[in-house]
Amino acid sequence: MQRSGRTDFKVREEIEELLNRAEHWDAVAEQKDGQPRQQALQLIDKLEGEGSL
Repeated sequence: MQRSGRTDFKVREEIEELLNRAEHWDAVAEQKDGQPRQQALQLIDKLEGEGSL
């Protein structure tokens, strides 16, 4: 930090921005991965319902 001339405040802002981006992309990935899983669970429920008739 001292060599780059950056202040603690600027570094803190950059770290917070990177963490926000990481949280955003983690949420996007969770939604993307969650949709097929939800569809699979619904299909299993449907098949189990048909199987118990």
